[in-house]
Amino acid sequence: MSEGKSFVAANEARVAGRKTSKSRVTLLIGCSMTGEKLPLLCIGSAKKPRWPVVLGKKADAPIAYASSGKGWMNTALFNKWLQEFNGKITRQDRQCMLLVDNCPAHLGLCEKYDGVKANLRLVMFPKNTTAKLQPCDQGFIRSLKAHYRGKLARLILNKEAKSVSL
Repeated sequence: MSEGKSFVAANEARVAGRKTSKSRVTLLIGCSMTGEKLPLLCIGSAKKPRWPVVLGKKADAPIAYASSGKGWMNTALFNKWLQEFNGKITRQDRQCMLLVDNCPAHLGLCEKYDGVKANLRLVMFPKNTTAKLQPCDQGFIRSLKAHYRGKLARLILNKEAKSVSL
């Protein structure tokens, strides 16, 4: 599937030109320098999305979900995630430093998690830091997007193939 393109189901009316989907989700992605991957956090606009039912019980789901008005990360969601993550590494008696970009949701939280009261320290990249210097932008996010798009395309094609009868 090309970037910026959308699928038209067989039972839908023909669409002239291209139409870009307005629905968006945000993913919180993180990994350690040793290769340990943090659990993904998906942020969407739906308060009760239907897709976790497909994944199974909440505890078994490989991805956590949170909602915000536009499906974007906000300070409250990021702070909640940080508290949970800090609790996890504190129980494991680990120290951790997170490198974060200068998203508005991250601002103001660096002082709170300064390593004095928490096992967690946040270090913010300077403004306009190139993606080449940000660890997750060095192929990890692109690889994740490629896997997602491939699975989405296969899911849609399989669904379309099942609905076609000869």
